[in-house]
Amino acid sequence: MSLGVSIGDIILCIEIAHRLISASTKGRKNAPKDIKELQDALHGLCYTLNILKREHGSIMARAASDHNSNIQTNQCLTYVIASCQNTLHELDDATAQYREAIDGQGAAVGCFGNQLRIQWKRVMWSLRGDTFMKYRQKLQMHTDSLNLLLSTFIWSATGRIEESGRKREQRLNDLLQQASEFKEEFQRSMHLLQASIDNAHWQPSHLLGSRVSMCLSG
Repeated sequence: MSLGVSIGDIILCIEIAHRLISASTKGRKNAPKDIKELQDALHGLCYTLNILKREHGSIMARAASDHNSNIQTNQCLTYVIASCQNTLHELDDATAQYREAIDGQGAAVGCFGNQLRIQWKRVMWSLRGDTFMKYRQKLQMHTDSLNLLLSTFIWSATGRIEESGRKREQRLNDLLQQASEFKEEFQRSMHLLQASIDNAHWQPSHLLGSRVSMCLSG
């Protein structure tokens, strides 16, 4: 099973998160505490998404080479990215008109701070109650889930590397053992050959001495 998350899915999440971060940064000093905390959650998510983007190629390669052990993890990653996209789209749509109004305040330099406060109050009124907490918790949940999945892929790859290293080490030991046995067998063969050569040299001399003795006695 191939990895269901494309690099485009990840980039889309990063782009939306950057857009939301950029808007909240413009009025951060004037923004309420809840919006600042939401921005911090967006920063954390964006950082993790960039790591996932960087590692996407190697994750896909590992998934293709050992797909059976990675099926469940791949499915979880697909679900988390899809859920992350939904949350970011919801937040983007909910704040779009207010972000546009904040962007349009640049010309009114003298009352820029007051206008920002007004627009952030409108955002707070639109997303009143526990809405900010809900979005912040969702963003944090996506970040934690992605970090866990990234760790799973990394540890899985480390385990395969260690297993591969153990197999190579065992293979090397086997080859060394075979080489040692071959060396011993070769040495035995050489000793036998040398003994045969020495014996062959000794036999003619011995026979010649016997013939000389027979002639003298005759």
